This record gives sequence, C-alpha cells and structure tokens, in this order.
Amino acid sequence: MLEKYLNKLSALIMEEMSKRNCTSKELSIICDISEREMSAIKNRERNDVRLSVIVKICENTSISYSDIFEIEDKEIFEQGLKKETMKKSL
Repeated sequence: MLEKYLNKLSALIMEEMSKRNCTSKELSIICDISEREMSAIKNRERNDVRLSVIVKICENTSISYSDIFEIEDKEIFEQGLKKETMKKSL
C-alpha cells in the first residue's frame, strides 16, 4: 500500500518539474529539502518518506495531500471534524 503512495508522489514530483520546467535540484530548493532527498523520492530510491518532507513538498508546489493519498478534500474535512467532535466529548 505504501508503495502506491510513493509511486504517486514520484510521478507528481516529475509532473511538477515538467510544469515549472525545473530540475530536481531547483525543486528541492523551492521545497526547502535536500537535493538528495528530492532525487531519492523522484527516483523511487526510498521505501519511506517522512511526513515533514511531504508537508514541505505540498506547501511549496501545486501537489496536494489529496493528490498523493487519493482522498477527497471533503473527506479530509469530515475526518478533522470527527476528531474535533470526539475531543470535545471527552
């Protein structure tokens, strides 16, 4: 299952590089992650990616969490709402 998301992230990064007409190095600077990390994600050389890295990529590109994890923004909102409701009831 994780492999599916890593493959998707890799494809989205390559798509983003194409849209921006930039290199992996340039995108890594934009995202404030190391060139080595960006290259490893893009080339699928990692079996795991830290959440903080995914956040940096999403915050600095047109890639969204829902693109990577294939969930609707509505689902994210509903899950967040459920968590808040549960916290209040405790």
